[in-house]
Amino acid sequence: IGQTPINVAGTPTTLQVDPSSGRILIAVAEPTTAQSASPSGAVVTLNSSSKRLETTTSVAVAPRQVVFDSRGQREMLVSADVVTVVDPSTYKPLDQLPGGIAAVFAAKSDTVAILSATGTGARVSIVGDENASLALLGSPVAIVALPQGGYGVLTDETLNGRITEIGADGTPGRSVSVSLVGRELSYNAALGQFTVAGAGGIAVATITGQVALSTPAPASNAKTPGGTAATNVKPAAPPSTPSTVAVAPVVRAPERDANLPAGATLAWQGIYRLDLPDRGAPQVVGRGSGGHMWFVDSANRLTSLDAVTGQAYTISELPRDARIRSIEVGASYVYAIDVAASRVYAVSLASEKVASIGLPFVKSSYAVTVTPDDVLWFAVADQILRLAVVDVSLPRKGAVTSMVVDRSGALVVGTDAGELFVVQNNILTSSGLLGHPVVELALDSLGSAWYLTTDLRQTVLGPARSKASPRVLPSSVAGAWFDARSDAWLADRTSSGFFIAVPEAR
Repeated sequence: IGQTPINVAGTPTTLQVDPSSGRILIAVAEPTTAQSASPSGAVVTLNSSSKRLETTTSVAVAPRQVVFDSRGQREMLVSADVVTVVDPSTYKPLDQLPGGIAAVFAAKSDTVAILSATGTGARVSIVGDENASLALLGSPVAIVALPQGGYGVLTDETLNGRITEIGADGTPGRSVSVSLVGRELSYNAALGQFTVAGAGGIAVATITGQVALSTPAPASNAKTPGGTAATNVKPAAPPSTPSTVAVAPVVRAPERDANLPAGATLAWQGIYRLDLPDRGAPQVVGRGSGGHMWFVDSANRLTSLDAVTGQAYTISELPRDARIRSIEVGASYVYAIDVAASRVYAVSLASEKVASIGLPFVKSSYAVTVTPDDVLWFAVADQILRLAVVDVSLPRKGAVTSMVVDRSGALVVGTDAGELFVVQNNILTSSGLLGHPVVELALDSLGSAWYLTTDLRQTVLGPARSKASPRVLPSSVAGAWFDARSDAWLADRTSSGFFIAVPEAR
């Protein structure tokens, strides 16, 4: 019918149609240059009627796929390193998520599911209203959102393909084996059919039946989920042919185990149940050993449960919109990881105080754990990042304005009330009052800490941990930096220059 030349350098990676606007989009991976070592790309938009070029927008990733949400409010640029959520009009980044080979917006929420490759198979990472991570066997191929909620995933098992249904919360469901003939997966909701399509043709598969579960027979005094006693339990096999069968005496299991909390009752043989009255259903259980279990319930309450007594204690009411993916239990802290908000809630076991820490990389993390020294480790893209939380109580009246760690490893803290604190090994060792707000703390070439205080009349530069006399400077000095000779370079905000205070003058 016609041709449209596109004047953009690079390799086209996908040709798609925006279902909400009808626009034709082409994603392009631009070649890497010496000036731009990181991958980049562009999104080209064509008019669906005239097929003429409308816009070419540069983006900071090399997209292999463009994904649209059903409302036309967001798009995803999918690359192996990062998945970027953008505004579809301006392509301004709205969020960054872990990279993968494919991604999809959920049909019934603001959640995003990302399909990526691991060293041993595939992983589905769910981020948003629901947060979960699920590992699958086989190489990742494609993922689709199911209209009833959840996702369908196609993986390559070498000799065949496999389609697996996944719940909205990341729970694996039914699966079916298919002849792998392509790289695309779609779902027909009316017929309940998956279609795998490619150059070799198409394969249609329907997942039918229920997942078979092997459940032990309930104990004679157990109750069914509806609350009534279980009756008429059929034996697993009919009795043998002889008409006379020796019946052994019935040995009933004890109602409770002395090693379990008093409220634990027998559910079936070897399995007990402990109900927690007036509490929400547990949603996320903490990872860690010891006599206390940590969990978040359906009301977003962070709770500690004594495994001996069965008593549960609410430690903190987390924000209602928090989406906790995991709870990491350390020696002195418990960490609740909120992936949706890129936030960590740190609970001090000594004081039970909760600190909220915003970390932009949390949402992009694949996994997190804590080591015995209370250091959190995050897996982000191809990096492992560490976060150490220290709880030090300072008798301060002002807000902290600056902090440095000197050559001895001491933490020096200044406040806007003119307070100066020195903390060594998490213990407050000294404090002082300077009389004016601390603007900045800086280290000289020997690793010694210096403070800079100021008011409307003068600025003072002085050593933080010695009794040497401070130096009075003009009030226009706005900041300090020390060179290799320990000369102090003092920024003068009223002119285009610096004062330089040599060590002899100080």
